[in-house]
Amino acid sequence: MQLTGKTALVTGAARRLGKAIALALAREGSSLAIHYHASEREALSLKQEIETLGRQAWIFRADLAEDKECAALIDKVCEYAGVPEILINNASVYEKGSLTEASIYSFIYNIRVNAWAPFALGRRLWEKGSHGVIINLLDARIHEVNTTFFEYHLSKQLLYYLTQVMAVAFAPRWRVNAVAPGPVLPSPHEVADPGSKLSRKLPLQHTGSPENVVEGILSLIKNEAITGQVLFVDSGRHLLGTDHA
Repeated sequence: MQLTGKTALVTGAARRLGKAIALALAREGSSLAIHYHASEREALSLKQEIETLGRQAWIFRADLAEDKECAALIDKVCEYAGVPEILINNASVYEKGSLTEASIYSFIYNIRVNAWAPFALGRRLWEKGSHGVIINLLDARIHEVNTTFFEYHLSKQLLYYLTQVMAVAFAPRWRVNAVAPGPVLPSPHEVADPGSKLSRKLPLQHTGSPENVVEGILSLIKNEAITGQVLFVDSGRHLLGTDHA
């Protein structure tokens, strides 16, 4: 699959990894539908940066915790930017939440944003009769037991399952894959580089970068024989099991 002339919708594209993904797609020749929730200034800046690359870009605000806004986001993108052939489900919430602190409200909120929204957005595109590629962003720790970010990890594990369901249900018109990054950027909950202590324990003895994740995403988009797969971009962290967490 060639990216030149395609339109891509990237959720949570205004900052961090989402921004890196959007810029990479633009450099490959795609137009960008930039989704944001609260980062309007950053979204506008990214739009201008993409336009300097000679690509078209649009910004769309939506609260992905609201089901109606998920449907409206796809409809607005289709109206103004055309039906996208690429959907990158990057947006997520990442907040500490232990077993003892978890509530039904935090549980549902994480599920809505991190799992339901990617499914709902993909289903909306599939219902329109279009075709293309969906990439869901997971977490390299989806197979670990984690009690510090309980709701977050549970929602990512659900998205892992939904990736496989979507790959079967949306075929043959849509291919659905996932990328599971390791620590490639400092977490908002960490004051130091997350790779400083971790890297020595990893099989490759170094952490990855946003560019590594982007390369993995591009490879899954371009290879038309891959669907239902999860690509771990984590320097082998997922091989170490729960004890490593």
